[in-house]
Amino acid sequence: MSRYHSIDPYVKKAEDAQRLLRTLSTEMPEGWKKDYAGVRNEYRQAMEDAARQAALEINQTDPEVIEQFKKLRDDLFSSLSNHQARWPVLLLSEQRSVEYRQSVQAFEAKHSEFVRFMRQST
Repeated sequence: MSRYHSIDPYVKKAEDAQRLLRTLSTEMPEGWKKDYAGVRNEYRQAMEDAARQAALEINQTDPEVIEQFKKLRDDLFSSLSNHQARWPVLLLSEQRSVEYRQSVQAFEAKHSEFVRFMRQST
């Protein structure tokens, strides 16, 4: 049985945004680029909220836990910034979809690692 974590509503919102980003970039419906930019911002905000909540609950007496949290948080947001800078919405196209998907997969691995750590540490 899984345990409820106070970060779960934020993580759910972020993961819902990830799924919508995947759908938009795959199906490319009319007007999708405008929606895509907004959903990217929703993802970032949800993960910032999750990180902020986890920071309140993390074991503040264990310097190793604090350091690992900061490292994973910084890695996630750095990776997100790099991914979004490399893949502005105007560059997304079917011709570059393989490269884009590889970048997404690398980022999603960082997302999963950070979420797993937050859940274990709060």
